[in-house]
Amino acid sequence: MSPFSPLFLFLEMVENIDSVINKFDEVAYKLYIERPEIPQTYHLKFMELVHQVTECAENMAIASRAFFRNFATVRDYSQKVYILEHESDVSSAGIRQQIFDSDMELAKKLQLNAIMTEVADIADIAEDYIDELLIFTIKRDI
Repeated sequence: MSPFSPLFLFLEMVENIDSVINKFDEVAYKLYIERPEIPQTYHLKFMELVHQVTECAENMAIASRAFFRNFATVRDYSQKVYILEHESDVSSAGIRQQIFDSDMELAKKLQLNAIMTEVADIADIAEDYIDELLIFTIKRDI
């Protein structure tokens, strides 16, 4: 199968979207199993990070659907993914910095750091997928 065939592109897109969904599932399961104590101080910031990551994944999905309809909107939603991924990087770095500056036990700091990293990784995966989607869009445009 040629890497430029529509079926190949479609299968590649489905696989990439599935990897984002799988990461959401993995992080949710990790939260369920570990049940980390997130101090009240970080609740709003953590929710903001989760919102940014969710919006990032949602815009990735919209960009994927747009691939089959309107190339201009692929670029628009891709740009939103890049912006939201950057915001999630900034948010997670800020939260992690505050956590490590706190007087919390080291074990709790490390656990929260790992959780924040896992959540932010979802946006990173979505951004990587968007890079590929834009390449597919250029190839399809040619």
